[in-house]
Amino acid sequence: GERDALHAGCFRAGERGDSVEEDVAHGAELSPRERPWPAPGERFCYRPPMLLPVAAAAVLFATSAPLTLDELVQKAGENEVASEAAFKDRPCTMTIDVKELDKKGAVKDSSEIVLRRSVVDGKPHDELIRYVESGTDVTEKKKAEKKKRKDDAGDDGAKADDDEDEDEDDDGGSDIRSPFHPKVVARYAFEDLGADPVDPALRRIRFTPKKGAKGDDLMIGEVTVTEDAWVRETRGKPAKLPMMVSGVDIAAAFGSSGEIARLEMKGEAGVLFVKKRFRVVTTFDWSPLP
Repeated sequence: GERDALHAGCFRAGERGDSVEEDVAHGAELSPRERPWPAPGERFCYRPPMLLPVAAAAVLFATSAPLTLDELVQKAGENEVASEAAFKDRPCTMTIDVKELDKKGAVKDSSEIVLRRSVVDGKPHDELIRYVESGTDVTEKKKAEKKKRKDDAGDDGAKADDDEDEDEDDDGGSDIRSPFHPKVVARYAFEDLGADPVDPALRRIRFTPKKGAKGDDLMIGEVTVTEDAWVRETRGKPAKLPMMVSGVDIAAAFGSSGEIARLEMKGEAGVLFVKKRFRVVTTFDWSPLP
């Protein structure tokens, strides 16, 4: 019937089952474009209203609303925990570049330390690969000093070695967390500063310790995050400076999967007129699991 033919999309008018007289009556004195029905023998094609494809395209290309600040903070914390689990046992080579600076920021002295981090018996272990001090390679000397400390410790040597590795590991970045991490997020207040001026695809979030928050590791600063809540960079300074440190700025950059990629600390420490200015840059090269 007529409605079945319409549903099928195309049909010939003569196949509708109407009489010729009815067909002519429908199309009398009208051009083919104006006729509501085609003349006998003309092919009729049903075309859906233009609004349908437009609506379909709107659904297809619709984007979800940006995360609210609270949603972004929560999601960023979840992403960070997932990243920690993914990289926990991955080997990593850390290159630590230490510079002593003069008052104008020029380099007075420098050292480079390369450590290979791995997990041995479930514990972090750092192997010294290279140690260059003021231009002189002292790698073997440093290895010998570490071995002597272990030997002198006797039965406690293994524990002392593990403790030293764990301390180095903490300094090296395994415990570097953004303020979104579930272990610390409750201690911070956040403010959405909008799009990053350098890369508008990123959002800037300011963080400050909440009133009454405690901890020597509390920070004040900013974080840049993607719209899907992956931290790209943190910049800040301690809320309370350590003793004999007159200033320090800390910046950390993270990879696409949330892994720490670069850590930079620049500051000044010392007493009275005996102060040292320093810059320490640590880069992290993550290897795939064996």
